[in-house]
Amino acid sequence: MKFAVIAGLLLGSLGGVSAEAADKFVNIETNAGIQDTQVGAVVTDAHVGIEGANQYGTSWYAQAGPQFVMNDGSGDGSVNLSGKVGGAVPLGGSVDLYGELSFATGEDDVAYGAKLGTKIKF
Repeated sequence: MKFAVIAGLLLGSLGGVSAEAADKFVNIETNAGIQDTQVGAVVTDAHVGIEGANQYGTSWYAQAGPQFVMNDGSGDGSVNLSGKVGGAVPLGGSVDLYGELSFATGEDDVAYGAKLGTKIKF
């Protein structure tokens, strides 16, 4: 139930954006931490999402879904909920400013993340 509530809040945060007008997608992504030869946690997100853009080149996306966590190869793992909202704004010429806000639930708490950067196209 908490998964459905968080996903609803995430997608509802787009305020006034029509899901029918947006492109839908599936994004499956795996991240692994490795130090020396030791593999840490392996995290796989299986998200569904929507994305769109306007005539000025400003783009946005929102995605959420289950997150499968396998801890350090021990076979122990968990299934959480994670999601992201983000977008990009052209600054002129070949430079874009982009950002992303993310979350992932855990057994006892919720972790949040933020990303901000520029992309230069050539």
